[in-house]
Amino acid sequence: MFLRYACAITLSVVCMSNTYAQKPHEWEYLTGDWTFESSKGSTADVTWTLAADGNAVVGEWKGSDGTKSAELVGWRGDKKALVVNGYGSSNNYWHAEYTHVSANRCKGPAVVAYPDGTIIKGTMVIERVDDNTVTGRLDGKNGDGADAKVTWSWTRKSR
Repeated sequence: MFLRYACAITLSVVCMSNTYAQKPHEWEYLTGDWTFESSKGSTADVTWTLAADGNAVVGEWKGSDGTKSAELVGWRGDKKALVVNGYGSSNNYWHAEYTHVSANRCKGPAVVAYPDGTIIKGTMVIERVDDNTVTGRLDGKNGDGADAKVTWSWTRKSR
């Protein structure tokens, strides 16, 4: 359940580590253990590890409700975008393509499908506050066309 609120989030955090979009491998700050909390009341522990010789990062999510999810974040040079794909044990999923990437902020289109069947499409923004704090938000519309907004934060537990 926690990941339904993660909102493509997840590794989304990875984008903060890029000084420039051409250097997606500089994700060392992200590795380690984090706590995730969303405006929907969900919480999770997330462990990030580098993969593919530093060209990607993998997130292992463990929700406080026992759910599990996996997230993969990597650089798509052909799209000049940081791409995020996640899948959860509650039949949830998320996808984001951050086309605006800087040292402390990523922004781009995203879609999140929650375990209850709700799908939100919109714009996701992730901001690196400092080496131990990351915040995010998804502003979009649900399947009925109603406005939908979810916010979240990650706090580092350990490296």
